[in-house]
Amino acid sequence: MLAGRLFSRPQVLRTVQNASQSLYHRREVCARAMAEPANPGKVKVALCQLHVTADKDQNIAAARAAIEDASRNGAKLVVLPEMWNCPYSNDSFPTYAEDIDNGPSPSTQMLSEVPLSTS
Repeated sequence: MLAGRLFSRPQVLRTVQNASQSLYHRREVCARAMAEPANPGKVKVALCQLHVTADKDQNIAAARAAIEDASRNGAKLVVLPEMWNCPYSNDSFPTYAEDIDNGPSPSTQMLSEVPLSTS
């Protein structure tokens, strides 16, 4: 027992009790935060449906237009389909994949620009 050599038994018990109380406190704070929103007001959400084609640039432009339109109509949160920049098929992944490790990709570039253009 390494802990027995480093701490006396009462110190170990206090440490365990403090850790337990701290964990309980964190759970209580999280539960309260989930139960009581900081701002009980309403948030307008836009769920966008897009006609997706094989033309990636056209899909990105359509998504931009949908986001801008939703923002103009008061949306604070805009949700796009899971495959908004390519045809809905797993076979599309290799063709439409984007490298985000070496800077912004066409899709992430547009998504990062839209909030600036609508604020």
